[in-house]
Amino acid sequence: MSLAFIGYTNGPTNSRSALFSITNSSHASVSIASLGVELEEHPNAVFGATFSPLPWPAGLMRGQSSQTFTIVEPAEEGRWRVFVRFSHHTLRERLRDYATNHRWPILSGWVQQYGTNSIWLHH
Repeated sequence: MSLAFIGYTNGPTNSRSALFSITNSSHASVSIASLGVELEEHPNAVFGATFSPLPWPAGLMRGQSSQTFTIVEPAEEGRWRVFVRFSHHTLRERLRDYATNHRWPILSGWVQQYGTNSIWLHH
């Protein structure tokens, strides 16, 4: 998985939005667990991303695919970046999702998550 900053565009209320591309270069599908914003001034804090009207990454990305999305630039001054946490969508994860969706009391458990970040951007 890679996350690339493409450039800036106008947001829905004339705010500046950042345009990103997320790419799954693997042949296997991945599940996107979370997407948010990190501020350099607050390294231990994670902020929810404010998405512009363009679609944002779906929960499941097929192998060899990419998606483009925008995030409204945070109001706080300083450097910031976008992060994505994801897990491989293996047979075990698919069975766990099925069991969860059908309220089966089995196959619960921890899923290995991975992450990637964009470059630092300056507000």
